[in-house]
Amino acid sequence: MRGRQRGLRGSGGRRLLSYQWRQDGEEIDGATEATLVIDEADAGDAGSYDCLVTSVCDGEASSNAAVFVVFVRR
Repeated sequence: MRGRQRGLRGSGGRRLLSYQWRQDGEEIDGATEATLVIDEADAGDAGSYDCLVTSVCDGEASSNAAVFVVFVRR
């Protein structure tokens, strides 16, 4: 898995929604699309990810957490 691109996708469609991805509860700078893409994944990318989705009409909701495990070969 090391060095390959990995992605996670938030659900909810695209109309009037905004997204904020988080890793281990901390916002990821610039991660505001429906899909989170991690280029060149390494051990530092392992963790628990979720996506805060905000709707103009209905407020906000958080996705279920996704656990991303990175195995590093030595």
